[in-house]
Amino acid sequence: MAEIKKYTKKDGSTAYMFNAYLGVNPKTGKPKRTTRRGFSTSKEAKLALARLELGEDEPTPKNEIQKKYITFKDVYETWYTIYKETVSPYTAECTARYFKNHILPALGNKVIDQITYNDCQLAVIKWAKTQKRFSTYKDYASKVMKYARKNKWINYNPFDDVDMPKKWEENKKETDKFYTKEELNTFLNWAQSNLSYQDFTAFRVLAYSGVRKGELRALLWDDVDFKANTIDINKAIRMKEGKEYVGQTKNDPSMRIIGLDDVTIKILKKWNLEQRKYFLKRGISINKKQYIFSWEDNQTFMPYYRLSNVFKKYPGKKISIHGFRHTHATLSLDAGVKPKDVQARLGHIKSDMTMNVYAHPVENNKEITQKFVDYLNN
Repeated sequence: MAEIKKYTKKDGSTAYMFNAYLGVNPKTGKPKRTTRRGFSTSKEAKLALARLELGEDEPTPKNEIQKKYITFKDVYETWYTIYKETVSPYTAECTARYFKNHILPALGNKVIDQITYNDCQLAVIKWAKTQKRFSTYKDYASKVMKYARKNKWINYNPFDDVDMPKKWEENKKETDKFYTKEELNTFLNWAQSNLSYQDFTAFRVLAYSGVRKGELRALLWDDVDFKANTIDINKAIRMKEGKEYVGQTKNDPSMRIIGLDDVTIKILKKWNLEQRKYFLKRGISINKKQYIFSWEDNQTFMPYYRLSNVFKKYPGKKISIHGFRHTHATLSLDAGVKPKDVQARLGHIKSDMTMNVYAHPVENNKEITQKFVDYLNN
């Protein structure tokens, strides 16, 4: 009879295993053996061994996952190797974070064919209580279960029957997510009087360009064309395994040239001069490869939390930092800019991400920029 052995895994935890003799293969005449490991208790290992000896659990080839003991995490890891080849690196990284921080802690260790409707429903309810993206987590978790069903590891996807909780943010008005023309002008006037010139400039660029926060933080002076009044969005600050780095933009359409109005360009020029003076006093020489928005010690780009912390000082209506991008899109559409032009300016892949209306983009970058500025000034 096979012996149940205790061993230590790489992470230091304890598990159990066994090596069992299953008789002679009638086709080859050779003895059949199988090794099973990863059992959390000796009892689980004994039960698995008993099933093998009764012929209820046939050994699985090494290149296949053992159906009886495959966990949600096992399926996710197999699914993810395929999924990441079908999306942009940015999307793949975001998805991996969703699983690491939220989905796997709830379902990762559960045996895939033992996951019930209740398991899925309770997980979604838990996510909904604290996370805005809870429906996204549910959709991704369901994708993994669908993948398991396609591979016949399960017969039914319990996420198909999950009832979605009422969104915890439903009571929040849609207009609370962005500024109206008047609210934006009020905020920027306050920012110019109460914030450092760098912070004021950052908010001005966010509001008048619609760039993403990561794109703003990655901007170099080399990306600004003061003659053409444009900024070149060609990179972004990204996150991987808890560390930030400069990488690609979110997708190909996010690589774009954005026109800026004369006033914003003038503000950038002034900040360029102020920044040079600030670092010169500290013996630091800067060039076109300098980050436009940096920390005081100039060791890196502006920290991700900087603008959020500064914005908390504002006594008026508060929106998220992403809300300035939302504001730019909304006010541009109100100003009469075509949805397709707004889509191109924001770097969206599909027009329905901006608005469910199709229109041909205007090639004149100045025209798009001027419509937005004229709308705010009148």
